[in-house]
Amino acid sequence: MGACGVLGSQIEIPQSFAAEYAYAFLDLYLGSGLTAGEITMALVHRFAREFSNPLALTYTLHCGIDSRLETTR
Repeated sequence: MGACGVLGSQIEIPQSFAAEYAYAFLDLYLGSGLTAGEITMALVHRFAREFSNPLALTYTLHCGIDSRLETTR
């Protein structure tokens, strides 16, 4: 489908957490100006601090070293 990479977890994740993570990621990606890597790090801290949930640590970006995510206008 034209993707140069994916954001995914290293282990099986409960669907409810995956949905919350996806919404939080997209909210930050579309509105904060942060890079995808910065967002994944911020979400690790947020989910640990607010919910005492370490599952965000399992998410990682899987893409080539030269891949770049850019927002569309």
